[in-house]
Amino acid sequence: MEPGLFAQVIRELREEVEKLRALIGGGGGGGGGGRAGGSGKEVGELQDRLRISEGLMTELSKTWEQRLADTERIHHERQAVLENMGISVQAAGIGVQVDKFYMVNLNADPSLNELLVCYLKVCSCNDLRLLGVP
Repeated sequence: MEPGLFAQVIRELREEVEKLRALIGGGGGGGGGGRAGGSGKEVGELQDRLRISEGLMTELSKTWEQRLADTERIHHERQAVLENMGISVQAAGIGVQVDKFYMVNLNADPSLNELLVCYLKVCSCNDLRLLGVP
């Protein structure tokens, strides 16, 4: 996005936020046909629009470094959740733990082979029957 266009979008969002705050604080719509105040539903809708606009403005105001840090944090959180579920996903092939049982995906497309590893939990039950094993 161009710097000039980016600044214009942020400026328009700020103006919208200020206008919504004034509408909420003033008790209703500016062109509301002579009504002194808005209904609870109208105020709720204005508050929702205000919350969304403020969120967009906050997102657009972030620096590149802040966005990169947020992306890395989300990636690490996702990896931790997957590992807790017993799934290991790596872009450069698989890295398995030799002391655990696991399954690896196989696909007709070689570029999709061995990108997903599912670790099997050890249990004493006989619910799993492998092909060829009585």
